[in-house]
Amino acid sequence: MTSKEQSNHWIAQSKFDPVVAWLLFVFIFFVPVTLIAVGTIPFAWRYWLLTTFSAFAVLLSVLFRIKPKVLGFTSEGLTKSLISNAVLSVIVMAAVYMLIPHLPIRKIPNNNAVGFYVFYLLVSSPLQEFLYRSFMFKLLDDGLLKQSWLRILLASVTFSFLHLIYKDAVTLGLTFVMGLVWCTLYQSNRNIYGLILSHTVVGIATIAANLV
Repeated sequence: MTSKEQSNHWIAQSKFDPVVAWLLFVFIFFVPVTLIAVGTIPFAWRYWLLTTFSAFAVLLSVLFRIKPKVLGFTSEGLTKSLISNAVLSVIVMAAVYMLIPHLPIRKIPNNNAVGFYVFYLLVSSPLQEFLYRSFMFKLLDDGLLKQSWLRILLASVTFSFLHLIYKDAVTLGLTFVMGLVWCTLYQSNRNIYGLILSHTVVGIATIAANLV
């Protein structure tokens, strides 16, 4: 067996049992959001919870020896990822500032501190992309959800569900649309770097508009 074959064999073995994959999917992506939505966990803890569950996903990835390439951390497709997401970011950022004043969206009044921008840029945005694209698609792959369209749809609904805690229908709709776009891009090109860039730009625009 060649070294490449050994590497591919090892990657193929670095997976979750399908039942475990679905249990993790529900536990990571639905339980914490539900607890915040019903008031069991304070709304103010949302970013701490994101960080905690992202750290849990990283720990699982290390323990199961999942290769970074499987999670989208690769140079393959990097140029395509950066260009497509840069174009997307410009379009979405322009749309945010044109449409937001005319939409009945509940605003969050206290997130414009410089420290929060730094946190979002360096921590929150990369963690969200790791959790909701890299790790989620790994779980869906291991859960044997083979239909690409169904994988994209479920991932987009789940990403939108994350924003249920804001209790705003327009936000849910917009994040579902963004989820469809980001998940489609990731499904077609398993490179996470461009998505981190796009999520950061779009996120900073929404923070400036006091939406998150």
